[in-house]
Amino acid sequence: MTQNHFPPPTPYSYVPQPRPSVSFKQAMRNNKRYLWHFSGRASRSEFWKPWGLWVAVCILPLIAGYIGWIAIVFNMGSQPGSAFASFVLIYFLVYAFLVFALGITFTLMTLSLGWRRLQDAGFPGALWLLNFIGIGIVPLVMCMMPASHNGLSYDGPQDFNRP
Repeated sequence: MTQNHFPPPTPYSYVPQPRPSVSFKQAMRNNKRYLWHFSGRASRSEFWKPWGLWVAVCILPLIAGYIGWIAIVFNMGSQPGSAFASFVLIYFLVYAFLVFALGITFTLMTLSLGWRRLQDAGFPGALWLLNFIGIGIVPLVMCMMPASHNGLSYDGPQDFNRP
């Protein structure tokens, strides 16, 4: 009596599927968990939800500063020069610090995420580095592309059961 002995399944015998859409909470969790994970892929929702949050966080101080600036300009009291000058100086110093701190944080948080998103769209993840030479709109547009079957080649064995 012979038995059919099939080899045990290996990670490479797994047929990967496109990355599923995730909730905002899961997207943030994945962003934190895979902060320095450059292999694998990230779905569009996994990319755009943290991206939108970070853009909002970076823009809110700018909006608040402009509202404060407008309020001071239209409500200048008897000594408009001193209040306005001190506000502008403090605002731009604080805003410059916030933009620098948030910019560094944003860059680090989206480096691997953008890399994985480009791989899901079928492009090399290294194209995300175009952001550092001033043509960041190119990888951003590429991140809008749907998942590609070419992106499946970027999955490593550790990426098969990733949430």
